[in-house]
Amino acid sequence: SAGWHRPSDALAAFLVVGVWAALAGLVLLFTQREQAQFSTADAHRVASVVLGVGGVIALVIGGLSLGWLTDLRAVEPEELTRRALFVAYAGSAAGIAGTMAVVMALVLAVVHRLVPRHQG
Repeated sequence: SAGWHRPSDALAAFLVVGVWAALAGLVLLFTQREQAQFSTADAHRVASVVLGVGGVIALVIGGLSLGWLTDLRAVEPEELTRRALFVAYAGSAAGIAGTMAVVMALVLAVVHRLVPRHQG
């Protein structure tokens, strides 16, 4: 909101963290294959579903606000109304929060397989 970063910077940061988490998960998966035991009871299903659905809804809201703002491309920034500025800010925040929620839902959906229990 202070103008230090664009919304795409925050989205890229969440996606970079998601990629690193996936790569670390693959390393854990391959190095612990023989001794790993996992149970589907350890899964975070409710949290994954809530975050996933909430994230998708937030992404849809962000997309709708972006679609509404494309009609205002010809308007100078100084001439934008408070409503347009609010839609831009809220849509960007919804897009960032939605991306974060979807990435976290994907991590929670598989974390019980990546960080399994050990035998003995």
